Amino acid sequence: MEKNKFLSHTISLRYLALVGLLSALTYLLYLPILRIPVILFLEINLSEIVMFIGGFSLGPIAAIFLGFFRFLFSLPFSTTGGIGEFADLIYSLVFVLPGAWLYQRSRTKQTAMVGFIVGFLLQITTTSLMNALWITDLYLELFLNITPEAFLGYIQSAIPQVTNPYWSLVLWMYIPFNTFKNIVIIALTLISYKRLHRLIKQFKLN
Repeated sequence: MEKNKFLSHTISLRYLALVGLLSALTYLLYLPILRIPVILFLEINLSEIVMFIGGFSLGPIAAIFLGFFRFLFSLPFSTTGGIGEFADLIYSLVFVLPGAWLYQRSRTKQTAMVGFIVGFLLQITTTSLMNALWITDLYLELFLNITPEAFLGYIQSAIPQVTNPYWSLVLWMYIPFNTFKNIVIIALTLISYKRLHRLIKQFKLN
């Protein structure tokens, strides 16, 4: 009985330590590696790779922890009052959690790919709805302090096809951008998963 308690306590400490290490890595990879010229609020970071690998290796709860800690760590440096970081948290969780949840139930490549596809579609849908119905107006009112018409003129200097700063902007900017970003994240996750999963497994067993 005492031995089982000690073993359970040790495993819990290792789990917490591992989540802490992965959280630090998630935050470091949250730094943007690419910003879209002119439209600088669109940027690519690689933090979701760690969230995917953590979720696949440790379960969906771990992925939630990683996303939540990333959100907390980034708050002191926010330029949007935490709104951008909170939106990123929602986008990341709907992208990562389906795959993490499915993979825990059946650890096969086919299941992982189904999880990627489901998360991909959910993330595109969520980002489209949130930006069209909420985020755009919130940014314009609280941070950019410009009218939707002025914002539209700014966007049209880079993407002339956009006819309004809501659904048209989603169609011509957010969907193509998020499609590209998600493909990059999935590809890099597939490339790096085995190596990082081995390290996580060794950490759990040692």
